[in-house]
Amino acid sequence: MTVSLNERPEALWDPSVPLTELRALGICVGYPSALVPAAWLKPANHWGDGPPPQVPEPPPDGHYWLTFPSTGEVAGLWLAEGLVRQLRLVREGMARFGSLTEETLRGALGPPDDVSRSIGHLTLRWTGRGLAVTWDGRTGALVCVDLDADPQPPRLYRARDLLEEVFDFLSWAPKPADWSEAALKARPPARVRFLRVRALSRAFGVWSEATPDPGLPPNRQPPHPISALQFGDFLKGREGCPPLDEAIATYIEAREPRGRHTPFGPRIGFMYLFGFVQKARALRRHNSGVLEAGAVELRWAMHEVAQAVAPLEEPVEALAALLARAIDPAERGFTLVELEQRFGYPADDLHEIDMDWM
Repeated sequence: MTVSLNERPEALWDPSVPLTELRALGICVGYPSALVPAAWLKPANHWGDGPPPQVPEPPPDGHYWLTFPSTGEVAGLWLAEGLVRQLRLVREGMARFGSLTEETLRGALGPPDDVSRSIGHLTLRWTGRGLAVTWDGRTGALVCVDLDADPQPPRLYRARDLLEEVFDFLSWAPKPADWSEAALKARPPARVRFLRVRALSRAFGVWSEATPDPGLPPNRQPPHPISALQFGDFLKGREGCPPLDEAIATYIEAREPRGRHTPFGPRIGFMYLFGFVQKARALRRHNSGVLEAGAVELRWAMHEVAQAVAPLEEPVEALAALLARAIDPAERGFTLVELEQRFGYPADDLHEIDMDWM
């Protein structure tokens, strides 16, 4: 027994109707590929004005655009292991759901398992339902609905992401005088990056908001979310740092058996590696700032730069991974929903903000 989304669009958010019973364009997720007429399909990777290659019967696994003959409606289709694994409803297909809102879905299905905001779009995912819905972030108009038999689990943000965020922020605001929300009020791209660093620092126990103690000198005040990482201040309040302690002990045993530890402990090593990885990251991304390379001489120069920095990729990534383990030896992960609800991660589309700023 299947339910037509044309006749009962509300079945999309009715948890009593299984995903595999939701029918659109005569198809359900989980249908055998052989039941999908090959004549309705065009390979999704076909571009240009020429006729697409003919799809054989039964359609082989792959991504397709499906055109429903009676209405002309177009949908995306993913076939794998002889089954329909994903159906993406787009364009005219959104009309069947009317003015479907985020509030309607949250009320019926509960909070989403994952949220993403990128390139002007807001996407909510309910992985247990196999459902993802995307709206235009500015107009609120529906963009697409995905029915997926194999939904991807929510992305987990880890300490490596915190490092990347702080490096990114420092490329926008290298001066300590700018390391506050108030100082960055007139610079939205840098402000949102600062708020991301602050939220991730909270999540991984690198920093917490503490009231300044007027009885302490400035150098003994609670650490700032940026300095906590840049200068390794977060290590001051920890009983050792196993990842760094082990690496240092291995070095001492192999190269300096009489080497003496300093009162700074592993913090000075963290600070030095942080500075190096930050600079190496800038070198590796040197070509990314070029928006157009029309001159052959420039393309040659970019090629030479790419060849020069390529050997850095593996060793620098290994050092970044070591820094990440030092930040969070437990190697935890947080979903975006958790970060927003528990740690104040900003609910902003940074790509859109960057584009507006440009």
